[in-house]
Amino acid sequence: MKHSVWVCALLAAGVVHADKPKPPHGAKSIALDYTWQSFSSDEWHAKVVWNGSTYKADKRTVDPKLIDALYASLTNLKDESEPLRCISHTDDYPAFKIVVDGDEPITITSESNCHAYVPWNITIGGKAHVQFNGDVYRALKPILAAADDRWKKGGNSPEASMGFGYERIGLGEYKAGTAPAGDAGKCARSLETNAQARLVLGDIVVEELQLGCNLTESADCSAGHIGAAFVWKGLELEVELPCTNGQVSVAAPDVAAWTELQAFATSKPVRALVKLSSQPPRLSNNGEWNLQGDAEGAPDMSWTPKTKVIEARAFGETIPVTYWKELGLDIKPLMKKTNGFYELNVKLDFAGKRIK
Repeated sequence: MKHSVWVCALLAAGVVHADKPKPPHGAKSIALDYTWQSFSSDEWHAKVVWNGSTYKADKRTVDPKLIDALYASLTNLKDESEPLRCISHTDDYPAFKIVVDGDEPITITSESNCHAYVPWNITIGGKAHVQFNGDVYRALKPILAAADDRWKKGGNSPEASMGFGYERIGLGEYKAGTAPAGDAGKCARSLETNAQARLVLGDIVVEELQLGCNLTESADCSAGHIGAAFVWKGLELEVELPCTNGQVSVAAPDVAAWTELQAFATSKPVRALVKLSSQPPRLSNNGEWNLQGDAEGAPDMSWTPKTKVIEARAFGETIPVTYWKELGLDIKPLMKKTNGFYELNVKLDFAGKRIK
């Protein structure tokens, strides 16, 4: 009886009380910032604040369990000193920034338009990381939806876009004359010294190189890929090769393709273009080899491997004949004029003769 009276007295005096709830991970506030650019623009900003018992976003209640889940989603992180961005299509550019203030501060950002807005750039305790699996977004979605109904249907959709068919992340670049820093520089050096490439292409001096990864082929971006350009036989040859951890891989199909390319590169139509261009003509491959030079009136050319036929196309307001004189061809009768512009499409053999 005395004990009960004592407890009642303490309660009446306010001495005995239940512990106050604490915010998960000591997170006092979460700033949510979003912008979006397409043919129009949009932005949204909100702040989720701990009020002593739960979280509030303006007048809306946000379950503390959602904040706990956000912290739990910070797994499968890879160290990354620079923010990464993934692009899968044009004309749709979102940007997220989430800043959690409190005992365990974190900053989460993304400027990607790939699936789940990956990769997510995450700073914890001043150290930068990146996440590719999208767990952060799956934890972030219910927080956004709790703060504003607009997020129940997701973010903005592109108003007009063109898909690339892949999800590419840039991992660095190298240019001749700069210190070969990072994996991009290592990839450039690896290509220049690769025995298989040198056997077919001779000396290689990389002028430009872009290193990236394709998430549709390497979900965690562990396997890299390069696009490199260097002068070869008076042409600026562009090649694409795997390069992981700074080491280029040259496979048998690459060697075979370059070996076959020799015949096209030494053909009379190509040598004429090299002769008349002020800069090395650009030679690239998108399923077929494409060649472009800056000689006045010179055609764009394409060549499909396993054939000996060169497609030549020219378009303009006049009929420049200098290039065609190099081949001994009179192309005036072959030019078609439409809406004030001349157009030419001819097929050539490797000797520069027209194929009828």
